[in-house]
Amino acid sequence: MLQKLLIIQDLSCAGQVSLSSALPILGAAGFQPAVLPTALLSTHTGGWGKNSFYDLSTELTKIITHWSTIPLSFSNVYLGYLGESALSVILDQLNKGFEFQPSFYLA
Repeated sequence: MLQKLLIIQDLSCAGQVSLSSALPILGAAGFQPAVLPTALLSTHTGGWGKNSFYDLSTELTKIITHWSTIPLSFSNVYLGYLGESALSVILDQLNKGFEFQPSFYLA
């Protein structure tokens, strides 16, 4: 049985980083990944100039609230880029009882 893995990270539209890389690699590594995107960027931040940045932290609470109504759990969490706003939301949701007993992997 595949271990369920939650990837909490940004999605860069161009550049081989973030969710666009983590999702297929971790899937191929034998995990059953789900994603919780923290932000949408036009490109990654390394050398592509001034990128656009859309903060998804206001959606995180809605996503986690929905997840709490369905039988969904994770045995592992992979943390990539969170940003200050998303980190606050995730910590707040954990304090409110979003339950999982994962191992953490930091990108």
